[in-house]
Amino acid sequence: MFKKLILIILLFSINYLKGAELEIKIAHYPKEVIKGEPCNIRVTISNVSGKEIIIAGGFYGLDKEFIVKRADGRKRKEIISELENFYTKEYEAKALSSDFKSDFTENIFERYDDEAGEFIVQFKISSYIKEAWSGSIYKGEKVKTWTGVVYSEEIHIFLKEPTEIDKEAYDYFEGHPLWKKEDLLDKYSTSIYAGWALWARIKSHGGGFMGEPSNAEPEKYFQCLHNPNCSLLYEEQFAGEKKDEWKILRAEKAAEWRDNKIRIILQYHPDFMYADELRLRLAMDYLALDNYEEASSEFNKLADLSFDSIAIKRAKKYLSLMKDHALIKTR
Repeated sequence: MFKKLILIILLFSINYLKGAELEIKIAHYPKEVIKGEPCNIRVTISNVSGKEIIIAGGFYGLDKEFIVKRADGRKRKEIISELENFYTKEYEAKALSSDFKSDFTENIFERYDDEAGEFIVQFKISSYIKEAWSGSIYKGEKVKTWTGVVYSEEIHIFLKEPTEIDKEAYDYFEGHPLWKKEDLLDKYSTSIYAGWALWARIKSHGGGFMGEPSNAEPEKYFQCLHNPNCSLLYEEQFAGEKKDEWKILRAEKAAEWRDNKIRIILQYHPDFMYADELRLRLAMDYLALDNYEEASSEFNKLADLSFDSIAIKRAKKYLSLMKDHALIKTR
């Protein structure tokens, strides 16, 4: 019995060490959120083996899972009937290059009606393949695929009760402030929930040249600046006062509405998780409206931040392009 236990431990250790070929880091997460607010956690998965890794497809492919537990040991209350944790699988064998690096983001509170408290969060990737399934077809050949399990470090996140304007919004929308984003932006524009509603609206906007700010290449944006056939400012569509009634704000008015809302969020919630993306959108609107002084001011605020993000990298590129085109003076 003792020898069997030792063998099991040894096999697990070998499997775990094999997992070290892949590395997980929790790259971005909030230390605390309030009820009704998304808790987006960004995870980076990297190939640190120095060689190409083949990931199996189908049922025995790669599992990705957030493990979320209450620190007090109580069970979480699920409001959407799905698996307890989040899983994804690749359905075709694929190769991860030696320099592979990929980001993954998930809102860990989305499916639960959690009470306030402390939560312990960890991310896990794994692939357990039976011997009969130890191969997979890749480029027409059966190859050995990666097996193992990798865990990220544990992090602690505190879920708190909303207060003041946030509590007013939370109570008004009966615990689901983000289900009616337009009403939220109109009635509770200084709440943290309004920041999320505005960010979601900008990020998911399907019209115009922009779509999501961080998706626009600065060089292409500059090429488009003075092209009458290229729309840098998109129109905004809103629900009207009556059911099935809609109103449209034209591009310049939409930018004015959007930027006013962004400035409010940046003023009241400078530490908002996606403040950098909102500020980038604001600066790009200024640039499109030929307000180069305000544009450079907002780009510089991003460039001076101490952390790194796509929005900050793009802001630095915009400043470089503005200098190259003599739109601003060198600081």
